[in-house]
Amino acid sequence: MRDQCRRGSVIALSSVFAPLVVTTLACAQASPPPASVSVSIPGAEPVKQSVDGTPVAGGSQLYVTSFAAPDGSWTVNVSLTVDWTSNPSTSIIGTVVTKNLSAEPIQFTIDFDVDICPSITEGAVNGGNGKLTLVTDGPGAMTCGDEPAVYGVKMNGELDSALFWCPFTLATTGSGSMSSTATFGLPGPSHPGPRNVSSIGTQLAFHLTPGDTATAWGILLFKDENGVTPALCPADLDGNGAVDGSDLGELFAQWGFESSCPSSLSGDLTGDGEVNADDLLELIVSWGICGDELKNDNR
Repeated sequence: MRDQCRRGSVIALSSVFAPLVVTTLACAQASPPPASVSVSIPGAEPVKQSVDGTPVAGGSQLYVTSFAAPDGSWTVNVSLTVDWTSNPSTSIIGTVVTKNLSAEPIQFTIDFDVDICPSITEGAVNGGNGKLTLVTDGPGAMTCGDEPAVYGVKMNGELDSALFWCPFTLATTGSGSMSSTATFGLPGPSHPGPRNVSSIGTQLAFHLTPGDTATAWGILLFKDENGVTPALCPADLDGNGAVDGSDLGELFAQWGFESSCPSSLSGDLTGDGEVNADDLLELIVSWGICGDELKNDNR
């Protein structure tokens, strides 16, 4: 898809091929996707937020947000780190803390979804480990809600697997805390999922007794079953072992195109989300034979 761009500067380039005059298009740089987070309570309209991430080490995004009932009867705090650009694997790590501040039991459904880049296209596998902790002021319990899982794993917006399936109960006989841990699809990840996956997420669905707190912590792993091998010579767009005129034609065919997932554009050699003059310069620098010759040079 070609987005609206404004015309920029003119660059004259001369190389082993005929002189080129390229008019650049100045466009917005790609940015990480926002996460969709929602809280649903029976008898009330679901509350949904679009949450921008904060960059953290390794290129991951930290998504932090809070929800609170207008009458102060409950709160939900989300803090999840997503390795959304990992190739061929990605992950969700963090916690969701839910408090029932009312005098009645409440049923919560909390959903978190975020797009991944690149999408998984050759068969997804997943796995993870997690922990549910209940803290009570007196006898209390965390039990199943209306969904089939208390702590579920989502792919493409749908429940795919789970750390804790129903039936499930975590209860105390007095004030204090109780925890339960679970693992699935490890080592690996190895639990089979859909062939094509463009978003990952998690869902919590449970009843929580009055005055009590439930904390869900987990590490969820997602991977392309066949993996992805980075190209030895990224500028060799047609894979013929050399960077030449045919690769130049491939790059110009994508000129000015943008994507929020840069790896979906083979001509985006710089990974900034747009095919432009910077990518052309990368191609020129790489001009000539590559592939086996580069492999021999790296030995």
